Amino acid sequence: MKTKFLFALILAVFFSISCILAQTYYYNAPATFVKSGYTYQCDHIPGGFVRLYNQANVFISDDELYKNGDSLSMETKRLRFDGELPVVNEENYRASLTKCMEIVVDVLTPNQIVGVPGQSLDVMVTVNTTTGKVMEVEFRFRKSRAFATVPVGQYREIEQRIKADSTILFSISDFGKQLNRIKLFATYKPQ
Repeated sequence: MKTKFLFALILAVFFSISCILAQTYYYNAPATFVKSGYTYQCDHIPGGFVRLYNQANVFISDDELYKNGDSLSMETKRLRFDGELPVVNEENYRASLTKCMEIVVDVLTPNQIVGVPGQSLDVMVTVNTTTGKVMEVEFRFRKSRAFATVPVGQYREIEQRIKADSTILFSISDFGKQLNRIKLFATYKPQ
């Protein structure tokens, strides 16, 4: 009886190891993914993170500026960071970000988002300060975790659905309307 149990335990361990090793991590190195009709860029950022975005995005690495091109002062940046100078009105902020997360869950398959401690996906949206609509989407996640096994096509689908969803509409504050764009993010952590 002990031999059968030991054999079954060893077999289960080998099966688990083979499943882990069989995972395909698409973003182990900085890369460009050229697909039919779109190109995505994978950059590595400090801390073992990946930044994945559509190469057509224009606001990836720029600073927030006033629409007239002037830079924000350090004090204004601090107030913005601390939330004392809001760029969007609270009334629909949470609802719009929640809708973004619903799209993420809808696109990803359950085995891609199993709840393992430390798993998270940051979805960054760049919002047009005149219309309140999402103009760009980018993703951040750890390069050696479950979200790194999601093919680029699924991230593309998330991007397209977020940008096309008419219920994702941010109400821009008076201060926010003065800026060239607004970046907001939500973090998805599977249960």
